[in-house]
Amino acid sequence: MPSPLEYLSYNCNFMGIFAGPTCSYNDYAAFTLHNTAPSNSAPIARVSAAGNGAADGRRQQRQPPEAVYGLTGEEVELDPKVREPLVSIRWNKVLPIADWYTGGIQSYYYRCAAVDQCDLSLTTGVLKMKGLKAEDDGRYSVEINMKGIAREFDLVVLGKLPFTCLWCNK
Repeated sequence: MPSPLEYLSYNCNFMGIFAGPTCSYNDYAAFTLHNTAPSNSAPIARVSAAGNGAADGRRQQRQPPEAVYGLTGEEVELDPKVREPLVSIRWNKVLPIADWYTGGIQSYYYRCAAVDQCDLSLTTGVLKMKGLKAEDDGRYSVEINMKGIAREFDLVVLGKLPFTCLWCNK
């Protein structure tokens, strides 16, 4: 049990004076034990003691975005490396660009709405983007089976270099 001074210092912080106490004793105990977050916030992901990077909390730690490079006018594949059967999948670049759910049809939006611009594999989750443009640069994320963001990709679209020949006769 905390001392009265410890408990009051936890509850009477700067924001607590304006908005009132935002926690209970259970939240305080969880905070002091450093094993969970307060009940009104997102769960904390903890790394297992084995040191293998596996999370033993309710939420896994997100991997850093994978860099993917493509050439203007060519195609690129974004592979989420799905390890479970797909029930639903949604690809986003700020807003949704492609999605599908079991029993539904594939839907394409914005960049992928034009005919033959994107293909979504319903078994692997791979999104194939065709005819890359400079504005396709950016961060893409994929949500698999409605479990939040599974992976992120940073797509870099490179311009094609002009052909130069040092020994060609003109």
